Amino acid sequence: MIQEVMSAVSAAAGIYILAKNKGKNESKKTFDQQVEEKASEMFAEKIAEQQAEEAAKDPRYRAMYFGDKEEEYDPFYDYASDPVYFNEEMLEKANSYADRMCHAFRARFVAPILIETDAKTPYSGWWTDAREGFVELNVANKFTMARDFFGGSLRYYVTMLEVFNPINANAPLNKICFKDIQVNGKDCQVWNVGGCWNEASAYQMSCMNRKWYNDTKSTLNSGMANAVSLTYIPKVYEYQCDITIPARSSVYVCVMLPLGCQPKSTNVRLYALKSVQDLIDFAQNNPPIRNLFDPVGADFNEGGAARYNAYNFLEESLGDPNFAWQLKSSPASEFKEKLIRRLWDGSMGCRAAILNTFEAPDSLAKGGLSAKVFVCSADDNFVQEGDPDGRDPKSDCPSFDLKYMHGSRPTTGSNQYDWQNTYFGEWEGELPRKMEYSIDVKNGIQSLADVLLDGMKIEYYDFNKQNLG
Repeated sequence: MIQEVMSAVSAAAGIYILAKNKGKNESKKTFDQQVEEKASEMFAEKIAEQQAEEAAKDPRYRAMYFGDKEEEYDPFYDYASDPVYFNEEMLEKANSYADRMCHAFRARFVAPILIETDAKTPYSGWWTDAREGFVELNVANKFTMARDFFGGSLRYYVTMLEVFNPINANAPLNKICFKDIQVNGKDCQVWNVGGCWNEASAYQMSCMNRKWYNDTKSTLNSGMANAVSLTYIPKVYEYQCDITIPARSSVYVCVMLPLGCQPKSTNVRLYALKSVQDLIDFAQNNPPIRNLFDPVGADFNEGGAARYNAYNFLEESLGDPNFAWQLKSSPASEFKEKLIRRLWDGSMGCRAAILNTFEAPDSLAKGGLSAKVFVCSADDNFVQEGDPDGRDPKSDCPSFDLKYMHGSRPTTGSNQYDWQNTYFGEWEGELPRKMEYSIDVKNGIQSLADVLLDGMKIEYYDFNKQNLG
């Protein structure tokens, strides 16, 4: 085809030069040279016209399309209509500083990596991860420290994120944050199950990422019968990573989300623990209330400092030396161990407790998964309210409203941001892949790849090291 175009162009060039040179006695160049040069010039123009026509018909040939031109068109890689990064000049500006690179990134869930477990109740009753410290509450304009306890059921979901870097240089991916997570339209919260399945992220999953607001303006009265309701707003789930995204390429990050939802506002209750009887009633509560993990550095062994502080608090602060003596001399029991831990909390200034009950969200066979996802080149691109380091809230990074939806991508009428959506598509009915509660994530993802991706090998580091998919 190119040879045919070149022959036609050469003939046209010869006619053009003959007409132009008519009446001239001499030429500095031979006729053949002039024809060849003019043919090359006209050929380049013709090819440019053809490419422009092809680009107009096929978006894969646009200058700002970074996908594989041999593969089917994918709007995820098309920056031609991006409101900011629509040309190379704007991409170069994003390349000015490492912490600015993320502004040009794009992110989406990757089909068909979608795994879930059945609904699970990890422990009966309520538990707390005491390594977390205490929750600070404003109860009727009075500062109060509370210990938070979680209970109920949850479901694990595993998906994969693709993060694309359109810049013509390597770029860092430092953190991925999840906000407003929903399953089938229900608000969900990432919560820790005290080490179960901690392959997900041993570091991040020791944090419960929770936020509390106190609604009551009345005084918090003592006793298990006098609890007040709290409004519970989940904090943003921050997924730390240390990844380099190659120039004009993607990385794939496996993310596991243990999620629970709250069916009603009364599921978050605040209790006052102001007396010995309050502590006894709380420790004897049925279903049981207990520490799943003890505070970091707290020694609850016989003769340990934490145990001594608990006895001392009971004897001196609550004025009950007789009961303190009885507790010391009584044989070890589950109740005694639970009560000592509540007394230790009291010795540290904790005068209240929160009981928060979750229900497992729906299976994704019944609905979709959605979340607002932030991608960060630097840790301080995104700082949420209540930052443990005291930094001011900040959102200097892009956010994407990502959805995993049933059905296939619409061929007409989709908006310019439809690339953020991921569809079950050809895997409808086969997703989500069910995963046993005890299986490790790596084998589960590879099993899914074997079934749906013709055995494609998915390489990634261990989750508890870098969370890299």
